[in-house]
Amino acid sequence: MKDWNESSVSLTAPPVDPSASPLDEDTCHAENTDRELRVLRHRARRPWGTSWWNTLQLASPWTWWGVARLRQVDLGSLRHAFWGVLVPAGGYYHLLTRYRTNEIPVRMGSASPTMDRIELWPCGGTSTPARLDRWFVLLLPLLACPWCLSWTLAAGQTVRELIAQMTALRNLQTPALLDAWQILADSVTNGRAYRTRSYDVYLPPPSSSTHPPPPRCRAALWFLPGAAVDHTAYAAPAAMLSDLGYLVVVVGAEPMRLATPELGCHAARLRAVRARVWARYRTASAGPCTTVPWYLVGHSLGAFTASHVVEELGVTKLVAWGVAPFPNWNDLSHTHQTLPQTSFLSMLLIQGSRDSIVETFGSDDKWRTLRARFPPSLEEHVLEGGTHCGFASYRSDAFPEVSDLPRSQQQARAVALTDAFLSDRRRHATHTPNGYSVTDFLAQRRTVE
Repeated sequence: MKDWNESSVSLTAPPVDPSASPLDEDTCHAENTDRELRVLRHRARRPWGTSWWNTLQLASPWTWWGVARLRQVDLGSLRHAFWGVLVPAGGYYHLLTRYRTNEIPVRMGSASPTMDRIELWPCGGTSTPARLDRWFVLLLPLLACPWCLSWTLAAGQTVRELIAQMTALRNLQTPALLDAWQILADSVTNGRAYRTRSYDVYLPPPSSSTHPPPPRCRAALWFLPGAAVDHTAYAAPAAMLSDLGYLVVVVGAEPMRLATPELGCHAARLRAVRARVWARYRTASAGPCTTVPWYLVGHSLGAFTASHVVEELGVTKLVAWGVAPFPNWNDLSHTHQTLPQTSFLSMLLIQGSRDSIVETFGSDDKWRTLRARFPPSLEEHVLEGGTHCGFASYRSDAFPEVSDLPRSQQQARAVALTDAFLSDRRRHATHTPNGYSVTDFLAQRRTVE
């Protein structure tokens, strides 16, 4: 064994190899990060077959229909092509079944075969018997039908446009960062979270009053993610909310990662998720568990979807993070008239002062139009230095953002404001230490411009 002493250790830096690439260190760091990410994904893995199921959903007609509605792709040619193929096929099959075609001789050469056996005479002059099934006999006139061919060719352009739109949406998807996977893996390991194929559940901390300790839950939350964001990216705020006593269900939006009613994120699905989660939660509580209220929390596109399902679900509190002035935001200004007096809808709006998406798409006129659709009971905050991506753990290449506010602090402030709102510990927006109103933010931006 070599004897290490001070004289044997060189205190000088090793010579620099001029041929070495300056990116070797970054490459090594990236490899270590990828290796650690694979380990975390294994620790927080979803049920078997989830990836295959998400890939299979890309070929689902419901996915294609939802993308077409979102991207305003005209499906008229597809419908016409469908009927252009189906009607001739049905008519020809009706003729085949109505008349005894097997008694009609088809003279091809010297034989008079039936429809089930036809002798084909190729150009060489030799007889080649071939057995043709009825579906192939039915296909021959369809291929030669000008009506069918014209509509099929016309539908090709629509199919190509749909594929291009789906490819573009898939290319916009952003993965969750390493810290989100770390939090999720730790939560799953500690029994504070579990994963399913379509959503993640973060459980509140157990109570130490009984043994075994049943979980204690103040309220339950549906958490709807933003557009193109992996729902794993919301592990940090979801874990913070669960530490405060909330049961948080982060709903996934695979395979397109668009939490919209057109792609399956509708009230019926959220009710089904609530029933499954609550049944498992009551079973795991090992004791009586009273019903708790459910509220909606949404980030960006998730908040937009929440505005469309909040009345149907009968939710009384809505929390919106990082909302851009979407043109089709559901009108919630009359909910105090349509809902019972004990079910008035109140809303919390939290924005970041350096939200690039809001600054890009949010003009003053659009904000005035959007504010007219908010419920009368509205509380709003703007986090100084907050960004659009800061509400979760991901990066957007399409809208790069720079801020001095760390992502963890922004998420902690958003969670604190959300907890105060859900717990009815409200304070006026202009007097909160962590933010100021959206109106002040717009006025300040107009002054700068």
